[in-house]
Amino acid sequence: MKKNVLLSFMIVAAVVAAIFFWLRPVDNVTTIQEEDQGQDWTQDPTVMNPQNIPTAIPTVTQEIQQEEPEASEKKMSLAQYCQAGPMAFVKQRLDNLMQEFGDQIQDQLETYNLEFVKDNAPFRIQMSMDEDTQGRSIQKINFFSLDREGLPVREDLPIQYLDRPWDDVLDQIKRQYQINWQEENHLMITPNGEIIRATLRDGKITAYEDKQVICRDEQCSCENL
Repeated sequence: MKKNVLLSFMIVAAVVAAIFFWLRPVDNVTTIQEEDQGQDWTQDPTVMNPQNIPTAIPTVTQEIQQEEPEASEKKMSLAQYCQAGPMAFVKQRLDNLMQEFGDQIQDQLETYNLEFVKDNAPFRIQMSMDEDTQGRSIQKINFFSLDREGLPVREDLPIQYLDRPWDDVLDQIKRQYQINWQEENHLMITPNGEIIRATLRDGKITAYEDKQVICRDEQCSCENL
């Protein structure tokens, strides 16, 4: 009988203890949470500062703009410039020579070709430099008609052009007839002895040659630059 009373007492004590445990004050838990919230986590190097989080991902355009200054610093070599724009390169090369030497460059017109229309038929007249029996430079004038394939056929020089200076002949033809095209071949020698040849058709450079560059039909060989 005593054992049953003791066992009942122990069960009641356990139930009362459990009730007190679940009904205990929660002040300690609240305090811990408040302390956690008040702690400055930015002092911890392992925690990302919210202010450092990017608000947007850079666009492709922005990335390209950032790279442009570096790309602009890369300059093309002379050979690359020559291959990219042959005629622009040649024009700049001639301009540089004129700026450097100016009137000191010997510029000789080797040949001048002119195609014109007379009586509904095409003709060509050519002036070239030659030498007389005494070795002096003289102007030689040749006259051509064109066959059905457009090839030149030598003709006698018309009487009105005989024994006349080339400039006078050229001026008369330009005043009287329709001009199809005109072409100049120049030989230039710089003060340091460099030889340059250039061909201009209707004022546009179509061929060029010096010791480093050879150009024909808007294509250049620039390997020696």
